[in-house]
Amino acid sequence: MNIMKYIDYTQEYTQDYQLAEAAYLQGNYEKAASIIDTLVNKFHDDPSVRLLRGHIYCYGLYQYEIGKKEYEYVLSISSDPEFLQFASSGLEYANSCLSQMGERNQEQFDSLSERLRQR
Repeated sequence: MNIMKYIDYTQEYTQDYQLAEAAYLQGNYEKAASIIDTLVNKFHDDPSVRLLRGHIYCYGLYQYEIGKKEYEYVLSISSDPEFLQFASSGLEYANSCLSQMGERNQEQFDSLSERLRQR
């Protein structure tokens, strides 16, 4: 890769990452997800991209399974203490939310089953 292509590539990464981050911080989660998904395809093993994707899907879109997978991936590819801390916190939050959802689903299932038995 020649130096000019590398510079363009780096500038594209920086610009797209900043756009995704800004959309996330502004609460425009669908836009943020669209941008970050494109970045993940180009920069698969970049912990910054994967961590931001985890945040967007977990905290913004409430898609905890996707967030969880992103946080687990960050933990597997990074040794940076800051990334590990943020990914661990996100993973803990995602697991907590998934656990609560499972409990609510079980309660709803039990309630529905009881109503059906009473008929």
